[in-house]
Amino acid sequence: MLAHGNKTAKHWMADGPDIVFHSGEMKIWVKCKPFRETVDRNVATFRWGKERIVSSPDILGGEPVFRGTRIPLEHVAALFRMNVHEKEIAEDFPSLDPRDLAYARLVARLGEAPGRPKKRLRIERVSEARR
Repeated sequence: MLAHGNKTAKHWMADGPDIVFHSGEMKIWVKCKPFRETVDRNVATFRWGKERIVSSPDILGGEPVFRGTRIPLEHVAALFRMNVHEKEIAEDFPSLDPRDLAYARLVARLGEAPGRPKKRLRIERVSEARR
């Protein structure tokens, strides 16, 4: 918006990595560097975590787990959603390293994927009498 001269952005200017709102004598600086660093860190965590998570029908029925473990990602993310302290989670799951926990925390903040809830498939035999 700022670069294209949008009329609704006439009071906003770029100042290096920051954004400045200027109206009359008032100037407000929005420091963008911390936001960019946080986004960079979260993107790196997300990319690393996507490689660390595996899913196989042989392990917990295909539920996504941390590679080399039987620890479900959703279980650890749910602990973060319940505000369980990271130190306590690390003690309960010593095979998870800090990057695993950072990924689970990020997944917890992102929430569950939209869509229909998973239902377990029920297979029943129909007896001859019921047919």
